[in-house]
Amino acid sequence: MAKIQIKVLTTGVPGHRAGDIVSVETDSNGVPIQKFWRRRFQDAKRDNCIEKVEPVPTKAPKNSKLTPSGEKSK
Repeated sequence: MAKIQIKVLTTGVPGHRAGDIVSVETDSNGVPIQKFWRRRFQDAKRDNCIEKVEPVPTKAPKNSKLTPSGEKSK
């Protein structure tokens, strides 16, 4: 199952505080499996209670290669 990350923007989402980031399981089309989250997305169109968070790809800097001893090379 795929997962998406959702950021809670208001205190109106039961069980979560504003600023919480929640991982939600989705089907192959990206639609949340749980009815609760599908309804929150419908609500978000009106009251902006949640938003989908895109994962930020992490990249190592090109110049940060480590030597076998664990020190950075120059």
